[in-house]
Amino acid sequence: MVRDSLRDIAYNPLLDTSQVINSIVFGPNISRRLNRVLGINILPLGKVVCTFRCIYCPLVSTLTCISSWKDFIKYNWSSTNVILENLMKTLEILDKIPLDSIVVIGNGEPTLHPKFDEIMHGLRKTIDLLSPEMNLAVFTNSSLVSNINVIRGLAEADYVVAKLDAVTEELRAIINRPHKDIASLAEIIRGLFVLRRELVDRNSKLIISTTLIRTPIGYTNMENKHLHRLLKTLEELDPDQVHLEIPPSPYATAIPPRRSEVVRVATFLSEVLGEDRVFILAGTTVPISVRLIKKAMANRDDLYMKEEVRISDKLRILLIESPGAKTRVSILETLLGKRLSCNSIAKNLGLSWWAVQRHLNLLLESGLIRSIKFGKRTLYTITSMGVTVLEALKLAESEESIILKLL
Repeated sequence: MVRDSLRDIAYNPLLDTSQVINSIVFGPNISRRLNRVLGINILPLGKVVCTFRCIYCPLVSTLTCISSWKDFIKYNWSSTNVILENLMKTLEILDKIPLDSIVVIGNGEPTLHPKFDEIMHGLRKTIDLLSPEMNLAVFTNSSLVSNINVIRGLAEADYVVAKLDAVTEELRAIINRPHKDIASLAEIIRGLFVLRRELVDRNSKLIISTTLIRTPIGYTNMENKHLHRLLKTLEELDPDQVHLEIPPSPYATAIPPRRSEVVRVATFLSEVLGEDRVFILAGTTVPISVRLIKKAMANRDDLYMKEEVRISDKLRILLIESPGAKTRVSILETLLGKRLSCNSIAKNLGLSWWAVQRHLNLLLESGLIRSIKFGKRTLYTITSMGVTVLEALKLAESEESIILKLL
């Protein structure tokens, strides 16, 4: 049911998304990404409705998980007219208060609204008419972007912050816990590509948001194999920015990563995507770029976030204990500051092409090196993780255990 009555849906200036929102318009709030924002909640008032039940969601205990607005038909979905009237009334109230953005966000997934594209079009026209200096932004978990009407609605925005926590169905099921009738991950990723083209045509921005997390039993989206798949997807999608988020606090089902782990992931992604496109969101800070982090790391002794991390058993076996470990370390040293083909590495080390290729495959799987396509050739270079591991190996030559210093 779509509601047209204005009764009991007044603007509430004291609400933010950490609470259950019972009004259409709320704020202003300070956004880490968008500065001074006014929130628009287009979901049923006072309800938490989403297509996911993410393990790190602070409102998961009050959430109703659905795949379509039809699953929640007994509740009122505010009409386009009511939403726009509330926005215009609120902008009159806030006449002297500066705002940077109108943000479509609420307790759940806004693209569930049956008239989402119509609402977004109305918001676009209203903002262009009354406050053309403001941006229109929307936050989505991406679960419905396989729907062309949702894509049309999202394309009305100046900024779309789209979630992509996992690029395998197994991890998505563990981290996001989607409704059983939600589109497959492959369909969602195809929808993101269509959305990206639409936004480029309108000179609008796509920001991919990934919450880094691990579960108490060891599942994580920070494992190297998954990061390689995520990087491949992001490289092809080519978003304007990638934001790596840290959940604010631990939950029974989710453990936030150490900041050193987040820096490792951000640095890895930035080696392909660029240091000015990958950002970390931690606590209440604004998005911090990898470029800024690297500048800070140049003066490590002054940083309070330094911590000790042991090399994993898998890397210890690969580089110290197993047959061929010394050769793999030599390959890493050869690739420092260089991009070389397998043939060039083999000549440098006096080994056969086949032997070097086997070692390269193991180093690729571990995330210590990466491959670069150069015409018909494949070149290899060491990653930041590989450099750090080499430093740790040198430090450990006179020590019994290997201790790795990371930001």
